[in-house]
Amino acid sequence: MEKVLELVFSYANGKKKTITVKSPKDDINDSDCRKAMQAVIDSNVFVSDDNGALAAIAQAQYKTTDTEVIIAAEE
Repeated sequence: MEKVLELVFSYANGKKKTITVKSPKDDINDSDCRKAMQAVIDSNVFVSDDNGALAAIAQAQYKTTDTEVIIAAEE
């Protein structure tokens, strides 16, 4: 099972930007996420010509996926 952390931000125009973090810690809490996400917003690293700079924290969530191999390449 693969687990990722999705950090979802809003632009001023209402559009969303999702940043996916692979192999996140298991014990991330609300405060940790808010601090990290606000640091991303404050850094202005993700500025889009169409949407401008990130404006707000929308949500943070863990996402897990299971992969079931049906056919594997022979070695």
